[in-house]
Amino acid sequence: MKRTILLVLFIFSIGAQQVFAQKMGQARIDSLLSVLSKSKEDTNKVNTLFQLTGVYVNYFYQKEIKDSIPKEYLYQALKIAKKTNSKKKQADCYDRFAMLNSIEGNKEKTIEYYLASLKIATELGDKKRIATTNISLGESYNEAGYYDKALEMFLASLKILEELGDKKGVAQCYNNLGLTYDRKKNTLKKTECFLGALKTYNEINDTNGIAQASTLLAVEYFDQGNYEKALETYFISIKTYQAQGKKSMVANFTSTSIAYIYQQQKNYAKALETYLVALKIYKELGDKSGTADTYERIGWLYLDGLHNYEKALENFSTALKLYEELGAKGNIANSYDNLASTYSKLHNKDKALEYYLASLKLYQELGDKHGLSQEYYSIGDNYETDGKYDKALENYLSENKIAEDKSDKALSYKNLARIYFKKNKFNDAKEQSLLYLKCAKELQSNSQLKNSYHLLSQCDSALSNWKGAYAYHKLFKELSDSVDNIEFIKKSAEMTSKYESGKSDSEIKFLAKEKENQLALSAAESKKQKLIILFVAIGLLIVMVFAGFIFRSLRITNKQKDIIEEKNREITDSIEYALRIQTAILPPTRIVKQYLENSFILYKPKDIVAGDFYWMETVQLDNVPISQLTNETNQLILFAACDCTGHGVPGAMVSVVCHNALNRAVREFGLTEPAKILDKTAEIVIENFSKSEEEIKDGMDISLCCLSPTLSEGEGASSYKLEWAGANNPLWLLQNGEIKETKADKQPIGMNEDSKPFTNHTFTLNSGDTIYIFTDGFADQFGGDTGEKKLTKKRFKDLILSIQDKSMQEQGIALDKFITDYRNVIEQIDDILVLGVRV
Repeated sequence: MKRTILLVLFIFSIGAQQVFAQKMGQARIDSLLSVLSKSKEDTNKVNTLFQLTGVYVNYFYQKEIKDSIPKEYLYQALKIAKKTNSKKKQADCYDRFAMLNSIEGNKEKTIEYYLASLKIATELGDKKRIATTNISLGESYNEAGYYDKALEMFLASLKILEELGDKKGVAQCYNNLGLTYDRKKNTLKKTECFLGALKTYNEINDTNGIAQASTLLAVEYFDQGNYEKALETYFISIKTYQAQGKKSMVANFTSTSIAYIYQQQKNYAKALETYLVALKIYKELGDKSGTADTYERIGWLYLDGLHNYEKALENFSTALKLYEELGAKGNIANSYDNLASTYSKLHNKDKALEYYLASLKLYQELGDKHGLSQEYYSIGDNYETDGKYDKALENYLSENKIAEDKSDKALSYKNLARIYFKKNKFNDAKEQSLLYLKCAKELQSNSQLKNSYHLLSQCDSALSNWKGAYAYHKLFKELSDSVDNIEFIKKSAEMTSKYESGKSDSEIKFLAKEKENQLALSAAESKKQKLIILFVAIGLLIVMVFAGFIFRSLRITNKQKDIIEEKNREITDSIEYALRIQTAILPPTRIVKQYLENSFILYKPKDIVAGDFYWMETVQLDNVPISQLTNETNQLILFAACDCTGHGVPGAMVSVVCHNALNRAVREFGLTEPAKILDKTAEIVIENFSKSEEEIKDGMDISLCCLSPTLSEGEGASSYKLEWAGANNPLWLLQNGEIKETKADKQPIGMNEDSKPFTNHTFTLNSGDTIYIFTDGFADQFGGDTGEKKLTKKRFKDLILSIQDKSMQEQGIALDKFITDYRNVIEQIDDILVLGVRV
């Protein structure tokens, strides 16, 4: 009851203020009209008419401008100004006309009036007026999308203001130029301008200007991924706001900017510490909204960063309570969604569904279609993971019906395609996938296109449309490489701006993975490997059947050329489909880049399928305090370059057996030391091949690394521990500009008359050191001027040294170009695989 009364009083007070303001405005208008009726056709009358337009704009903003009442007075003022030949008053009228047209959204008219004003200012030689009008014109050109014209105006204004010594105006010009270069996507020029503004504001000690310019500059550094510079510049803004006593601005920047950057850097201890500083300020100010927002941000830190779901629930619940006190329904709905996401992580599906439904109800009351679309998706996903496909489909259909935003619509088509596929309704799944593809093209989103091609490939495969499946899979692979390259560049930029974090007073521990989940994952992976082996075997059986048919046809007659060519195409299609199956055992590029960000993989099979393959696995380090971590993850990273006997189809078959053995050694037997992994892998491979009645001597050469974080002596200096073991293939470490080679044990993974345990080697690496592992294919290629010259490992090593000024991604591209140019028309004689990782 009290809240209702207060709300009524509040609404009444706003209405009363508006009525009072309008009465004041009308009184002022009446007074000016009285003066106007007695005025002569002179400058005084122009001033009165001019004042009338200002009162209408200030007190009767939208209605009267629309009704053109102020314009009528301006036309009268302009007429008298022209009659009395008052150039300055004419320019004033043109400026006011431009402002009114700007309010109406008439961009071309706005520019036209400012040009008229500029012409008069130029005739008068009024430099100050020319500069300010140029600035107004520049802003108008920006609004209209004429960015080059805007730059022209701002640069002209900058020159004049520098001549006049108006440093504040100069600084404002720099800001305007920076914002225009931002629209033109010229990052270098934009940064230069914002730096110029900040420098000039510092020269005149303009604290408001310093805060504004440093904020713009910080945002720019953040967008570039230069987090160190962004932090440095945000701290300038905060220092300025502290000096001005603007606590709310300090809290806002601390919470929304500084802490968020620490979170992006995965420096969770520092992020939490910063959020708590913001929280303290908001509480001191009694700002419930800011306090609630910060609790919500802390909740997401615990949820996505620290994986401490109980703490996430605690903070989301506190935020919800405050939002309820504020009556902020939109925030309440969002809080329900946050709690649902957390319960979902805790595998409490019932509780998650309860909060998703509560959020859905509020979004329905608010008429928030975007929110509704998201909730239908979340509820559908909840049912889907629970295996309740009919319920999931019901919600995905509701999501599709309500979605208006193109991105929401695309997501709904994707969800429908996926659920229809799971329900074995492959034609319906394909129909939705095609709609998803259409949306992806309209959005011009490579990642969405990639996903749609993947779904279409799966649908055509299920419908036995092999050609369609292959065509879509090819498109999917091409886009996957493109998207991963973009992600790599972005991640590399972030890595260059790492900001070292100090220790927190309270260490925050990551949750240990449940043993039950590990066993379930191991069982699922083992099942997946068996399916992959089965599919490869079936694919190769199809190949052999087609091959037998072709050779039989050749013996019978030489007159069936057309049939043979067709069968050849079918064989190629079958092998290419086997490639798709073999590709499934390779870690996706995005996963490799997630854990080995500053890296490249050069992988060039000789034939469609290969005997070479690369392998990666991660092992969680449980219960590691955050203050003891110096890299982005608390995991051991295992990665290897593997070369199985032969290439093409035989090599591919051996690669599947060896890949499965590596996975079992780590996942089933819990091994992390490279030498012991190789011992166990050899044992599993030999055991598999010994089941054959014929002696099989196939096996694998391998270079296997285990990379883990360590903490060096000194103040937070990071280093890495590298353990390595090899079977016939060496390790190259580049340190201090020199490549150091560690030779492998001279024995393969497989049958060997004189087998010995593999040797484990340990190294300490520092930032900037580079690891290279590879198979023998790159160095064994023939080419050169005569086409008969073998590349050799020495030339390969010299080549690696010659490209050390390049980023890892550029190194991969350079190696690829070199070997292609070196071979020229000479056929590739073996699979090529090179991995480079810079720590």
